[in-house]
Amino acid sequence: MKKKILLLAAMVVASSTTIDAQRKFPFFWKKKKAKTEQTTPAKKESEYDKLFKKKHEIAKGLITLHLLDGKVYFELPVDLINKDMLIGSTVTSISDNGNAVVGSKPTDLLHVVFTRNKTHVQLRQVNTDYITGNTQIDEALRKSTLGAILSNQKIQAYNNDSTAIVFDMSSVFLGDNKKMSPFDRNSIYGMYNRTENYQSDCSYISQIKAFKDNVSIKSCLSYTFSVSNSQGASLIKDRPFTAEMTRSIMLLKEKPYRPRMADYRIGVFFTGREQLGEGAKTTAPVYYANRWDIQPSDTAAYLRGEKVKPTKQIVFYIDNTFPEKWKPYLREGVTQWNELFEQIGFKDVVAAKDFPTDDPEFDPDNIKYSCVRYAPSSIENAMGPSWVDPRSGEILNASVYLYHNVI
Repeated sequence: MKKKILLLAAMVVASSTTIDAQRKFPFFWKKKKAKTEQTTPAKKESEYDKLFKKKHEIAKGLITLHLLDGKVYFELPVDLINKDMLIGSTVTSISDNGNAVVGSKPTDLLHVVFTRNKTHVQLRQVNTDYITGNTQIDEALRKSTLGAILSNQKIQAYNNDSTAIVFDMSSVFLGDNKKMSPFDRNSIYGMYNRTENYQSDCSYISQIKAFKDNVSIKSCLSYTFSVSNSQGASLIKDRPFTAEMTRSIMLLKEKPYRPRMADYRIGVFFTGREQLGEGAKTTAPVYYANRWDIQPSDTAAYLRGEKVKPTKQIVFYIDNTFPEKWKPYLREGVTQWNELFEQIGFKDVVAAKDFPTDDPEFDPDNIKYSCVRYAPSSIENAMGPSWVDPRSGEILNASVYLYHNVI
C-alpha cells in the first residue's frame, strides 16, 4: 500500500514538474502538428464544359442541338458519321407570297452524310446518279462519285464521354445557301427574271427542335429582291423580303427498300439513275417508281385475298387555315384514294386529319408530316410534290398546296 502511495506521489510530482517546465521553457516543447486533411485536386474543366458554361437552349434527340449566342452547335453522335441522311427545307412564314407560299418546299432534298478528319467535320452531298451490280465497277464508281463538301466545320469539342462531336453549323442554316433557298421557281415572281441579295444583319436562327428520328432548325432569313420581265424592264426594285425557313434533317433507313422500276405507260413520278453495264453493254437509263412503302399488317390474310390494313397508315394533315366550307371536300379528296388501294388488297391506307392542337411534337413544316396546305394566292392551280429516298424512290413525305384561286 505504501508503495502505491509513493508511486502516485511521484507521478503527481513528475506531472507538475513537466507543466512547470513548459511554462518556464516553452521553446523546448513543440506541439505535435495537426494531421492535414487529404484534399482532392480540382477536376480540370473540359473544352465541352467551357463551351457550354453559359445558360442556353438545348434540344436533345437524333442530334443534340445547342442554340448559344445566336449560333447553332451540333452535338453529333460518333455512330452517325457516314450515315445516310436527308435535309429538307420548308417555308414556315413569309413576307411576300409572290416568292413562295407557306408550306412550300422550294428546293430539292439534299442527300448528305457527315464525315470527319482529325480537326474538322464535313457535310457532304451524296452522289447517287449511277448504279451498278459489279464489284469492280462499284470500286471505280466510289472513287468517281466522292461526296462534294458543302460545309467543313472545325471540331470545337467532344462531349464528356467522347461519344459525340461538337461543331458550329450556323453558316449552313444562317446564310445565303442556294441549296436551301426560300425562293420558289414556281411562284408568281419565279415566272420572271428575279435576283436576290442576302441581308445577313437582318437574319437569325429562331428555334431548334429535336426528335428521336430527326431534328429541325428554324431560320429567319432576310433579302432584297428585284424582278424584271423578259425585255429587261424593271417590275420590282430592291424590295425587302423575309422568310422563316424550317430545315429538317432525317436519318434514312440503314437498308433502303427494294426499288420498283417505273413503267412509262403508268403516270407516276420517278427517280432517274444511270445503270453501268458490263463488257460491251452501254450505260442505260433506269427509273425507280416513286411509291409509298405499304406493307400488309397480316401477310397470311393478304395472301389469302383478304383486305388488310397496312402496318403504317399514310396520314395527310389538313391545314387549319383553310376556309371551313372547303374542309369536308378536302378530306373526301384524300380518302377517295382508299378505293384504289382496296383493289390491291388494302383497306384504310390513307387518312385525313386536322392539324392536331394537343400534340406538342406536331409541326407541319417538319419532314415527317405530310400536309395539305392553303395558299392565299391568286395562282389558279394546285401542286403535289413529294420527297423520296433517292436510293430507292420510297416516298417519305408528300405535300399538297391549294392556291386560293384554284376554285
